[in-house]
Amino acid sequence: MFRVAYRSTLAGGVGEAEIRAIADGSALRHEPLGVRGVWLLEGRRCLSALEGDPRLVREIVEIIWDDPRHTDFELLAMRTSDVSLFDWPFRLIRRSDLTQDEALNAHEGLVWLAAFDGGLDAFFADVDADSAGDDRH
Repeated sequence: MFRVAYRSTLAGGVGEAEIRAIADGSALRHEPLGVRGVWLLEGRRCLSALEGDPRLVREIVEIIWDDPRHTDFELLAMRTSDVSLFDWPFRLIRRSDLTQDEALNAHEGLVWLAAFDGGLDAFFADVDADSAGDDRH
């Protein structure tokens, strides 16, 4: 199994309906391929991971990299693993999901991914920085 972590920023014109369509469409396409992953979203900041067959994961990452809805794309990690960290084909997670499902805060895959941004609390800490044009990513 091959795992990739990346961060990006959503382009300004991407609205809620399009975010939901991206997440739902990704889950539908990934499931039959055996690709799993997660998309942490806070404001316009994205932190994501995909895992599965190396060729498929690389193809999906290249599509995302070239997608104009994602800007400031940054590859954070690429590695192989014997175990899957994610229990779902693709899942969008926001701060409200973490407060509604306490178990997500300790989910091994989310802890691994969020460590690239200082942890879950750090990633979801400052929405105001996003709206002020924070371009750390």
